[in-house]
Amino acid sequence: MWPYWALFGFFALAAFLTRPDYRWSKPLGVALLFGAFVVTIMLGLRYQTGTDWPNYLRQWNAAQHLTLGDLITVHNGDAGFYTLMFLLRTVGLQYWSLNLICAAIFTWGLFTFARRLPNPWLAVAVAAPYLIVVIAMSATRQATALGFVFLALVALLERRTRAFLGWTALATLFHSSAILTLPFAGLSFARTRFQALLIFAAIGILGWFTLGSPLAMYSARYLNETVQSSGLIYRVAMSAIAAVLYLVTIRKRIPLPDHERSLWRNYSLFALAAIAVAILYPTSTALDRTLIYLFPLQIFVLSMVPYVSQKGTPVLPMAAIFLYLGAILFVFLNFGVNAESYIPYRMYWLSSGGS
Repeated sequence: MWPYWALFGFFALAAFLTRPDYRWSKPLGVALLFGAFVVTIMLGLRYQTGTDWPNYLRQWNAAQHLTLGDLITVHNGDAGFYTLMFLLRTVGLQYWSLNLICAAIFTWGLFTFARRLPNPWLAVAVAAPYLIVVIAMSATRQATALGFVFLALVALLERRTRAFLGWTALATLFHSSAILTLPFAGLSFARTRFQALLIFAAIGILGWFTLGSPLAMYSARYLNETVQSSGLIYRVAMSAIAAVLYLVTIRKRIPLPDHERSLWRNYSLFALAAIAVAILYPTSTALDRTLIYLFPLQIFVLSMVPYVSQKGTPVLPMAAIFLYLGAILFVFLNFGVNAESYIPYRMYWLSSGGS
C-alpha cells in the first residue's frame, strides 16, 4: 500500500512548502505539471487494481462486437465512453489505453479546478485519499465524468455559460448520473429569473436525451436493496463537515463573487440534506454515487480553511487537515470492505501480464 501513501505524502509535503497565491487564474507551473503526470500515470497504467477492474475489462473485451449503431442505442446512454472504447479497439490499442485516456481527462479537470485555489498542491492532496485512490482507481466512467464536471465548474465560476453547458454534456456522455448533480450549480450562475429558467430548461433537455433508459437502469440497480454501499454514513459526514465549515467560516470571512457564493451554498445545503437521506437509507448506493459529485465542495473548503485569516503560516490548520486526510486513507486501506482490490498496487509492464 506504500504507493498510495507516497502519492498522498508527495502532495501534502509540497502543500506545506508552497506559499499561497490568491490569484484565481494562474499557470500550473512545471512542478505541478509533473504532479499531474504522476497522477495520470498511476491511474492510467494501473493493472488489476480497483474494485471495478474486472467489470471494465469485460466491457472492453465485449467492445469488439460493437457496431456504430450500438454506440447510440445500447449501453444505457453513456455513448462517450463506449465510443472512445470502440475507437481504441478499432485502431488496435490495448486495454491500458482506455484507462490512460480516462485518467488524463480526470486529472486535467482536477488540476484545472485546483489551480484556481490559493494552494493547488493542497487541493490535490485533499482529493488524494478518497477521490483519487478510491474512486478514480476503480470507477473509470464516473471519474472521467467528474473530470468534465470540474471543467464545467471552472467555466461556471468564470461566467462562461456555453462552456459550462458543453462540459456538462460531455460529462453525461461518460456517466449519465453527472446531470443529476448539476442543476444547483447551473442555477447559481443565473443573475436573473429568466437566465435561471433557460439554464434549468437546458439541463432538462440534456436530462431528457441522456437519462431515458439509463434512469430506469440506475433506478433498478441503485434502489434495489441488494445493491448497497457500506460506509455511506462516513462519506456523508465528509461532505457535511465541508458544508458546515463553508457556511460558518468561509462564507463569512472570505469575499467571493455572488455566483460563487451561491454555488458553494447550494453544494453545502445538498450535503447537509444528504444526512437525512442517509439516516433513512443508510446503505443507499444512489446517494453514494451522487456524493462523488459533491467532492468539489470538500476540495474547495479544505483548501481555503488554512487561509481564512491570510496571516502567517497556517501550519496548525494544515497539519490538522492532513491528519484528517491521513485517517481517511488509513481506514480505507486497512479496514475498507474492498481494500483487497487495491492492494498491492500494480502497474502495467511491472506486473505479470499487462496485456
